[in-house]
Amino acid sequence: MPHFFRLAPHFVVTHFARRGIYGACLLLILFFLPRIVWSQDVVVMGIFPNKVVLSVDHGLPKTLAVGEPLWQGMRLLRTEGDEAWLEIGGQVQRLSLGSYRAKGAAAGQRTTVTLKADARGHFMTVGKANGGSLQFMVDTGASVVAISLVEARRLGINYLNGRRAAVQTANGPTLAYYVKLDSLAIGPLELNQVDAVILENLGGVALLGMSFLNRMEMQRTGDTLVLTKRY
Repeated sequence: MPHFFRLAPHFVVTHFARRGIYGACLLLILFFLPRIVWSQDVVVMGIFPNKVVLSVDHGLPKTLAVGEPLWQGMRLLRTEGDEAWLEIGGQVQRLSLGSYRAKGAAAGQRTTVTLKADARGHFMTVGKANGGSLQFMVDTGASVVAISLVEARRLGINYLNGRRAAVQTANGPTLAYYVKLDSLAIGPLELNQVDAVILENLGGVALLGMSFLNRMEMQRTGDTLVLTKRY
């Protein structure tokens, strides 16, 4: 005769209760995982064709290539020029050289950018002036953002309508045009109507002066400079 086995009531309740708890825990983990990843600082240290060099939470650099599996919740989708498109926490983000902290990582958290000093101690980064890419050097001694005449022409900045003046620079006297940039962005930090000066004899690297920096909170620790948007 066939034998039938009956599970004790306490076993049934305990067994399925545990399964329910495990399932609930799994759902909670899956629910919060994107938010955990989303709260990380992602520093874009280099961008190459179909590759990007990242540092997460100031860790060691990691090279990601298009098509590679997820790494710390991130996947590289494509690169174009000085920008990279990554999937971060299940959402697609476009990042430039510099650092990006997700705006929605935590309630009340503000947007920040982290810059690393180069071998000469300068903080260099790539930004966008009126939508065009431009290399900047942080210069707290410059009262306004400074851009060379050559770069201004390339970016289509209408400097001829600006106030014209003769100024003294480290390279000697030069002609200057004072203008307002429609927009200036360093990574996710973007400001509108930023005072700038266009200089004839400035080199190819623009100066990120106080007309941008005075609307940021700046915190330097060793070779790291953190910019946080005030308003």
